[in-house]
Amino acid sequence: MEYHELVVEGPYLLVKGFVEGSANCLDDPEIFFSKEENIERETLNEKLKEWLGFAETLVHIVVDEKNLEKLTEFFKKRGEKFGLEIKSELKILSASFEFKMEAFTPKHGKKMKKLLAELPPTITIAGKEEEEKVHDVEERGIYTPDHPYELNIKGTIVGPFKEVVETHRKWKEFSLIILENIKLTLEET
Repeated sequence: MEYHELVVEGPYLLVKGFVEGSANCLDDPEIFFSKEENIERETLNEKLKEWLGFAETLVHIVVDEKNLEKLTEFFKKRGEKFGLEIKSELKILSASFEFKMEAFTPKHGKKMKKLLAELPPTITIAGKEEEEKVHDVEERGIYTPDHPYELNIKGTIVGPFKEVVETHRKWKEFSLIILENIKLTLEET
């Protein structure tokens, strides 16, 4: 399924309420708010303007293609009453995020490797680097700062929007995984 990013001008809570209220009239909608899903939303320039109070409030929403037309229609017909306006709509080509996994016991190392092995076939790992070290306890000595086991894996998860978001959600639960925000690759107009 294809997804599109809508950028809507208006206060976040008002936009969210409007979208959630409109969702009752949509066909099994898949709607994601960038703020809630850790999706990178703006350029540094936009962030600076917002921090300084010079920018409009922009809310980034991702919606499935089958409901895109209806939702944009709702914004055009009813959103203007609340001062809500769609500023842009772009098709999402793919999504990605960088990650770093660290494990210091073989048990946790196995769990990290299992997470990677269970990725959907549509997802790839770009720039993957993996380093696994097992130190002999006798070689290390009692007071050495090394762990007896170390696993470090880093890379970039790349794939279709929904699968990348689901992977990010799942991995967010693990304290041994450091995740960057999701980045969208959008169709250029």
